[in-house]
Amino acid sequence: MRLQKKSREREIRAVNHPFELNRFRMLVPETGYKWLEDADTDSPFTDKEKLGEPPYLVLNDAGPEEIFGRSYFPLRDVPDLFCRFRDVGLDPEAILAFANQYGSIGDTSRVIGRGGSPLISAVGISRWHDEIQAMVIVDHLWRCIQADDRQSLRRYLKWHPTEFEVTLTIGIQGKQILTKDDPLFQKKPFEPLVLPARHETTALIGPRRQDPLRALRWGHADVLGPARLALMDKVNPRLQEYCHPRIYLDKDRGFAGHLTPNNLLGCIWLQFYLSIIGQLKLRRCIVCGFGMDVTASRSTKKMHDHCSKNRRMRAWRRKRSWTEPPAEFTPEVASETSKNK
Repeated sequence: MRLQKKSREREIRAVNHPFELNRFRMLVPETGYKWLEDADTDSPFTDKEKLGEPPYLVLNDAGPEEIFGRSYFPLRDVPDLFCRFRDVGLDPEAILAFANQYGSIGDTSRVIGRGGSPLISAVGISRWHDEIQAMVIVDHLWRCIQADDRQSLRRYLKWHPTEFEVTLTIGIQGKQILTKDDPLFQKKPFEPLVLPARHETTALIGPRRQDPLRALRWGHADVLGPARLALMDKVNPRLQEYCHPRIYLDKDRGFAGHLTPNNLLGCIWLQFYLSIIGQLKLRRCIVCGFGMDVTASRSTKKMHDHCSKNRRMRAWRRKRSWTEPPAEFTPEVASETSKNK
């Protein structure tokens, strides 16, 4: 079974700009995905650590026929995809709806379906949970950094009383952030965690980092610097795994270098990275409520181009319906009415 994309020529003609080779294209199967509750993971081709816990998200196999899929460019067509990913519910239905709309985050391993079916590319729901919750955490830290909210950051960061060391203590239960003052970290009685949940206590400054960071004159009152360091430590490993630099041909037949994602998860983390360094600027559309890329737009732009067009069309239709006379007052009807009289 092979996932076939629709005609590329038709799609290229549909967009109003030249096709670029460096664009990451995502294929979404028309038959969608499904959850596989049970599978054989004893295959030598299965990486259980990367696969995650069941159920497993797999292609919704429609039989021996080839599965066709629609394609789109996530980095261009959905510039706020990392925000939508952050806001996805952690229940299987919400994750499945996201995958059916935007695609799977990336097959992390292969499993064998019960009954001896061939190897199936799959990703476990726990892997989805890990990545969604990681995005919630880094997005929260980034918002605190942007707002210079040191009071909130002190709830996660703590300097050693005497040593040049700062510790990050943070957790998440569902979508709720847990601070270092939570009973869980204070080793006090706490209510059982509602899964999925994760927590960590990490020393941020190792021996190799001490001298460079001392040169930055970090002090025990500084939490903005350690927060940036914590965010960097969470984002960089994902960029290293899911994105790679590549040399491509540009539209003028020259060379261009780009960071290219390996899968949809790479697109999500690449977008977040671009927003941090200021190469992707988002603003919420006042019509649809979704984020729009305003990096190269005017500062007064308030809505997507297509939302603006739809709004103008609706206004035109309302105006037309108000100005058109009712049917009983049309000239033909009026003439007929006068004859009857």
